[in-house]
Amino acid sequence: MFEYLYRVEPDFVQGDDVLVMKEIYTCQNVHRIVVSDKKEDQGINKAVLTSTSLSNKANITGRNIWDNGKKVETNGKKALALLEHSEYKQYYVDGKTLSGTVYEDFCLWIRQAMYKELKGD
Repeated sequence: MFEYLYRVEPDFVQGDDVLVMKEIYTCQNVHRIVVSDKKEDQGINKAVLTSTSLSNKANITGRNIWDNGKKVETNGKKALALLEHSEYKQYYVDGKTLSGTVYEDFCLWIRQAMYKELKGD
């Protein structure tokens, strides 16, 4: 289901292939986010997914999941509202980007628009 978020890279040290999140989806100043079940890989693993936050490794509760899900829903609605009043509206309707733009341009625009909503101009 989440296959498009990652690419497969060879890990020459371990001799395996690893999943690495594509940079367009990370929005952070890190070069590689690895998905692995090994704690030493320092990426996305079960411990990270079940923790309250990156700095608080306590297990997430059902209430945390509910509250964070509501925030995601609110921000998703806000992103759709911004999109409906933008030049990228056609992408929302039929999936076609503007002439001279690609999907990555659309992702960058929506992140910048959401950032402006959060921080102002």
